[in-house]
Amino acid sequence: IAVILGEIVNPYNAHLLNNLTTRLHDAGYTLLVFVTNQRRSLEDSAVQNAISKNVDALVACTQLKPDNMELIRGLGIPFLQIGLVSTTPEFCQVSKDEYHAGYLAARHLLEKGHRRILHIVFPQKYFAFSGERTRGFRQAYEEAGVPFDEGLLYTYYRENTIQRILEQAAEKSPGFTAITAGNDMLAWQVIE
Repeated sequence: IAVILGEIVNPYNAHLLNNLTTRLHDAGYTLLVFVTNQRRSLEDSAVQNAISKNVDALVACTQLKPDNMELIRGLGIPFLQIGLVSTTPEFCQVSKDEYHAGYLAARHLLEKGHRRILHIVFPQKYFAFSGERTRGFRQAYEEAGVPFDEGLLYTYYRENTIQRILEQAAEKSPGFTAITAGNDMLAWQVIE
């Protein structure tokens, strides 16, 4: 079974890989792991290598490019998407309710009295879940009767570091009293 991870440094992925290794070994499978470091060229290489190894199935814990998804489907390789919503309905997926996660995070902070919450998200172009989380976030604001300040919504890119986002937010939208982050790794960077 081939597993493609976007990054290995994320504690979620390390924990997931640990569990997959044990479960698949117990079922008589060998695990072949590829890490893309969120680079498209490494993703292409991982998919091609998995195919060349004639894997029994492929598990992706990162968003794969549409052409790689199409290739996997065309070859009839069983595929499981973990952690992200697959845009290809015939593939199996295990994901969380991102809308509800965003809603609960914002509602909790609003109930604690925060009104200016900095919301750091991933680019929706690459991470479809990001839009759902923001939609839930906005819903909590609406229900609380608090206007949502677009100036407190920042998108994280590798070149737009957390440090840069925090500096920009402090300058352009001062007075925020809480921060939500797109995942644990971003939250960790905020804390640092």
